[in-house]
Amino acid sequence: MRKAPPEIDVVIIDSTDIIGFARSLFRKEFFDDVLRSLGDNGFFVTHCESLQFHTDIVIEIQSILKRVFPLVDLYATTIATYPGNWWAFSVGSLKLNPREVRRPFNILTRYYDDEIHRQAFLPNRFYQKLLNKELTW
Repeated sequence: MRKAPPEIDVVIIDSTDIIGFARSLFRKEFFDDVLRSLGDNGFFVTHCESLQFHTDIVIEIQSILKRVFPLVDLYATTIATYPGNWWAFSVGSLKLNPREVRRPFNILTRYYDDEIHRQAFLPNRFYQKLLNKELTW
């Protein structure tokens, strides 16, 4: 990532749990390298553990990303085969709001569409409660 020219559209990290060697993919230094590699309209996405059982890690990743990217957000989905079931994904961008659908959605998929896209993101008040550590499970 350090030597990549600033023209990449999307970087997606789907690593193992955020421990051991994989921890290096969740540090500010790595996020800085990703930011330098993205084009103006680029996005960075990474999983950041279970929203319910690893809330502290989710908040930590959001906090680090906010020190690097101008726009940071969080979306979640259920993944029944993983412990914790409700998994979170952090998004960073230079200038594009990841909540916005930018093109008409006109392809056939089994699950994903423009409505699912919009609803995947945490509601703003809930997101702020999460970041302010006001949620209790």
